[in-house]
Order: sequence, then C-alpha cells, then structure tokens
Amino acid sequence: MKRIFLLTIIVLSVIGVHAQIKSFEIAASKVYENNTRTSYLVLSGNIDEEYAQIIVKELESNEEIQKFSFYDSSDLMKCMFTSDKSVTEAMIVDMINDVFYHNSVENRTSGNEFVKSYYENGQYMVSFKFTGIVDDDMQKEIYASLKDTGIFTNIIIQDNSYCELYSASPIEFDFVSGIIQEWEVVISEESIK
Repeated sequence: MKRIFLLTIIVLSVIGVHAQIKSFEIAASKVYENNTRTSYLVLSGNIDEEYAQIIVKELESNEEIQKFSFYDSSDLMKCMFTSDKSVTEAMIVDMINDVFYHNSVENRTSGNEFVKSYYENGQYMVSFKFTGIVDDDMQKEIYASLKDTGIFTNIIIQDNSYCELYSASPIEFDFVSGIIQEWEVVISEESIK
C-alpha cells in the first residue's frame, strides 16, 4: 500500500512539474437542453502561440469537445469550449496540461544528453524552443543562472522562446531543464541550428 501511495505521489509530482496551467477561473458557463456545456475560462499560467495551436488541435480531436478556442488572440489565458455536459472545466484544464506534458517530453529518449546536439571546433551546441518566459526580466534572470554555472561558453536567448547553448563538454538535458524549471519554463522542442 505504501508503494502505491509513493508511486502516486511521484507520478503527480512529475505531471505537476510539467503543468503550465496552475489554476483557472470560470468567467461564464451554461448547460443547454441538448446536454452540451459552453464555458469561458481565464487561465493562470503560461501559454505561447505555438502551444495554443497544439492545444486547440488536440482538444478538438476529442469527440466530447465540439469547439475549443483561445478567443482573445492578445491574451492566450482566455479560452472557451463547447462540449458534452459531462466534460467539466477542471477536465479541460487537465487536458491542456496533458498536452504540455506530452509535447515537452516527446522529443526525449532515454539518456541525459540532448537528443539533437551538434559538435564542431571543440564545442558542443544545443538549441531548443521553450515555453513560459513572460518578459525580458525573466529572460535575463534565466540567462544569468545559466551563465553562473560556468559551464557554457556562449548563451543566446531570443524572442523569449528560443535558446542556444555552447559548451566544451556535452550538455545534459536534465541539467538545463532543472535550471530553467525554477521559473516554470519548459523545453518544448529541440532543434539543430
């Protein structure tokens, strides 16, 4: 019994680390006679344009959800959905966080190094997209934390969503992920420059 409880705690912790929606408020909700529900939510967390598109696609592929959208393109924290009345607002938020979790780890394989890394002239280089940086101050804090490790010979962060790291030694995914996790930032896609 203790093992099951411990396993449950570990699984929930891992999912919680990758969750990008921390809470939500119901702005409006109505259940109709045809057994559908339409709800407007205000989310608390971080969603960028790329993830917004993935979330819409994933949620609308669910047969119980007729419509899902971020109805204010200038504020991706506002969304609405129409679904079977059995689908609750909390279930929608769980589905959104599932999309974050699965898309942040889908490019990972076993091992600790980045899947896509490049080596040239004695330097290892990795580049990746991430979600969660909300402003330039946060970007500067992350840059400073990466620099303070003394491991990286060059760090480039652009547009609050793209990063390149250079090092004389292989760059570990878990190490970088652990640093940026302090700001609830998640590596969403590795790439090669």
